[in-house]
Amino acid sequence: MTYQGKPVPGAQLTFHREFDDEREGAFAMTDAHGEFQGSTNDTTGVLPGEYHVTVIHPRIRLPKRYADVESSPLKLTVNGEQTELEFPVELAD
Repeated sequence: MTYQGKPVPGAQLTFHREFDDEREGAFAMTDAHGEFQGSTNDTTGVLPGEYHVTVIHPRIRLPKRYADVESSPLKLTVNGEQTELEFPVELAD
């Protein structure tokens, strides 16, 4: 995850599964390079499917829309076993 070309460490991402309430979503936290790997409670990775993604950061104030599953513009479709992702998130000043 980057902002103005710079990594955003310590962001918490939640992948909310769309169209399937019975299967769990996934979560991730960005590292010092802004990189992350999604996982569930049982496995590493994000299962195939469609997701709405929310993002929060404990110290950086993000626009509220990114923290709400109903208003977050971030969506993800996972078709295979591994997907490389980058979410350009505009942080509030």
